[in-house]
Amino acid sequence: SVGGYHAAKLQRYQDLIEHQLSKGNREVVNMLNTKYIIVPDPNKQPVPMLNPDAYGPAWPVSSIKWVKNADEEMMALDTGSLSRSIAVVDERFASDNLRKLSALTDSTATIRLTEHTPNRQVYETSGAHPMLGVFSEIYYPHGWTATIDGQPASIIRANYVLRALELPAGQHRVEFRFDPRSLHITEAIAKTALVLLLLGIVVSVLYPFVLRKKRPTA
Repeated sequence: SVGGYHAAKLQRYQDLIEHQLSKGNREVVNMLNTKYIIVPDPNKQPVPMLNPDAYGPAWPVSSIKWVKNADEEMMALDTGSLSRSIAVVDERFASDNLRKLSALTDSTATIRLTEHTPNRQVYETSGAHPMLGVFSEIYYPHGWTATIDGQPASIIRANYVLRALELPAGQHRVEFRFDPRSLHITEAIAKTALVLLLLGIVVSVLYPFVLRKKRPTA
């Protein structure tokens, strides 16, 4: 369900639901890589219909449409300017390299998903020229990191909710990983508490025997 059937949603994704998905914006449905759409059959029973226009798990874009803020970013999705070849990006993510990217004309450029788990995705990219790649995964800066051939890379936001990366020319391995520092701190606290609990149990069990040995005999 692209609506995300859960009471706790990211506000940004809720915005997308209210302003785009609720209107039936097909291009937004496609960028979320929606494989099936449920439609009624002649008997008015729901059946899944394959969506041939889904963008896929990741894709290179030919050009970037720069916008000044989140409101303009949302409006750009609504005006029909969104397509698989165009990425809508807020100017706060702009860099000299991104602004200098030439229009992508390499029809052989590819981004292929090779591994996918909830906290880790791996892609293989190939292109004759530097390009911007868009990934059909939700942009969330708190804990997600990216590497290109093992080197840290900056994740930017595209199309209001998706991830994007500036990709160098050639063949490369891209990895996204969810590894928040807060999780490691929580694990360390939990392990320390467990060790202290076990020590407390051991002490409480052995203490009576220690007292018996120290007690003087008549």
